[in-house]
Amino acid sequence: MLNKNRYNLKGMGTIVMLLTISISFCHKEKEDKDFILDLINLTAKYAEKRDESKIVVLMSEDFYTMKDQKKGDIRELLIGYFKKHRGIIINILSTNIIYIKSNKAEIETDVSLSKGISKALRKIVQYYGETYRFKIILEKDLNEWKYIYAEWKYISIADLFPESFEMLKKIFPNI
Repeated sequence: MLNKNRYNLKGMGTIVMLLTISISFCHKEKEDKDFILDLINLTAKYAEKRDESKIVVLMSEDFYTMKDQKKGDIRELLIGYFKKHRGIIINILSTNIIYIKSNKAEIETDVSLSKGISKALRKIVQYYGETYRFKIILEKDLNEWKYIYAEWKYISIADLFPESFEMLKKIFPNI
C-alpha cells in the first residue's frame, strides 16, 4: 500500500510539474506576442511623429529588406519620406502572428497609411489612404525584440485580411 501511494504521488508530482512548465511556456509566449504587438504600434507612433531615429533603434544591426536595403538605407528613406510628407497617419488594421519560436517571430500586418490633409478632413471625405501588407521577421536579443527583416506591398481593400477590413470600417464607416 505504501509503495502504491508513493507511485501515485510521483505521478501526481510529474503531472503538476508538466502543467507548471506548459503554463509558464504559454504565459511566456503571450508576453512575447504582446511585446511584438506593442512594438508594431510603437513603430507607427514614431512614424507619425516623424522620428526616424527611434524607428531605426528598433532594428537589429543585421536588418535588411526585400530590396536588400540595410538599416542606414531605411533611415535615409524615412528622412526623405518625412521631409516630403506632412501629417502622416498610420492605422494598424490587424497583425497576424505567423509564429513565435524561441527567439524568432514572423508576422504579417495590414496598415493604412495616409498623408497630407488633416486627420479630421480625411475622416470627413472618407480618405483612408493606401493599404499595405508588411511581412516582418523579428529576433529577440537580450530579452528585446528587434526587426531583422521586412518586406511590404501595396494591397487593395479587397485584399485586406477580413479583420483588417472590419477595422477600416470602424475608422471609416461609409466604406
